[in-house]
This record gives sequence, C-alpha cells and structure tokens, in this order.
Amino acid sequence: MQPDLDLDKFQAYEWANKLISGDYGDWCVLDSETTGLGDKAEIIELSIISKYGSTIFDSLIKPTVAVEPGARAVHQITDEMLEDAPIFPEVFPKIAKAIAGKTLVIYNSNFDIYKLKYAASLHELELPEFKTHCAMNWYAQYYGQWHDYWGNYTWKKLPGGSHRAKGDALACYNLVKQMAEPMSCSVDYPSPLFPAKQIGCIWSDWIEVFINVYYKPKVRIKIQLPKFGWINELNAQKESQFPGDDLEEIPF
Repeated sequence: MQPDLDLDKFQAYEWANKLISGDYGDWCVLDSETTGLGDKAEIIELSIISKYGSTIFDSLIKPTVAVEPGARAVHQITDEMLEDAPIFPEVFPKIAKAIAGKTLVIYNSNFDIYKLKYAASLHELELPEFKTHCAMNWYAQYYGQWHDYWGNYTWKKLPGGSHRAKGDALACYNLVKQMAEPMSCSVDYPSPLFPAKQIGCIWSDWIEVFINVYYKPKVRIKIQLPKFGWINELNAQKESQFPGDDLEEIPF
C-alpha cells in the first residue's frame, strides 16, 4: 500500500529543520571516496563540512591497497595522486576531533561509516562516539518516488555531487538546506503552528508604534511582513486598528 506522500515529505522537511535548528545537537556533513566498493576497500579521500558550510577537514589519504579501475573511473583519483598523501593514522586525530560527540549527516551513511570503522580497525585506532543520520534515506522520502515492489522510497543520486569528497559533502549540505525550505505539498499538521509574537512600544508622549512580528511558518503559508501603525493623541482613545491592544507597553 502506498504511503501518504505529502505527510512523509513533511516529515523529511521537519527532519531537516530540526537538524539545522540544533534539535539533534551539533552536526556536520561527512563524505569519503574509496579504492572500491568491496569489504576491503579503503578510504582515499575524506571531507568534513561544518554546520555553517565551512571546511573542517579535507584531505587525500594514502591506502594500503591500489585503487580499483572502476572506482578510479568515477572519482578520478589515481595511485600517483595518493603517493605523497598522509596515511590514515596521521590524519586520524583531526578526524576524531571533528566528529567527536556530533551528529554526522552522510549521503548513504551505511557505506561511509562502514569504511570509516574499517579504516580505524585496520590501524588499531578507536573512533570517538558520534551519531549518524542518512541524508539519502531522508531525501528519498522527501522526493517521494515510491517503489511498490520494494515497499520503500527509491534512493536518488546526490544532486550536485562531483564524486569527490568535498564536492559531495557540500552538495549534501546544500541539499539539507534545500529540504528545510517551505514546501508546496498539503498536509494535516500534527501540531499547530507557533503563534505570532507581538510587541508594543512607546516612542514619546504623543506617538505610539505597534509592531506585529510574525514567525516564519513551517510550510506553504505566505509570510506576513511586520506591520507598522501610528497612533496620535487625537485617536489614541479610539479602538485601535492593530491587534494586540492588551499588550504590555515597553517604554524607551
């Protein structure tokens, strides 16, 4: 049975918003390139992008095995390019510091985390504690192409990916930002939108200004800009045309 596509898309949107707002703690985006796809394939490039979009770590890494032709055809990283690159134990302290205690957002997290753990075990190193969120699964739910045979959403190629670690990490970061933008689908909200915040101010003895500040809605609702209104002493006693008459007045 096909799921509620709009509701599932809203949940993916909500995940991206919660991630950006810090509900899942400090986070970063990680991506890697490897010598191949097999169990013994090793990481040859790794990049970590902060929640602000800046580069925390980006480096080639010299493996103990050769790059497979199929993998080289995709990421264009050759054995010659890796000849003078640092080995994994040399860059491990920087990687460990960058991911410790954070939520790692990864496009196809199962693969990258497996390779990261394999690299650590290969060199008898201990990874710090961290959490992972798979952006590929969330984007598949956001995209909404349901596969009846598999009973799941179809995985999609990373939009804007370059098949290099930094390029893919930045593409994943931008995708999360895109998913957090207001949507156009219609859903029944599981909870009411946050109410508007209103502020009343007095600038002088003869003039008042009321400012209505409306929070940005979660989805698909036109954003109302702040409204400014003037009330002089002649009509101050009349019924105000602005909402929030019972607001506390804040003197300057």
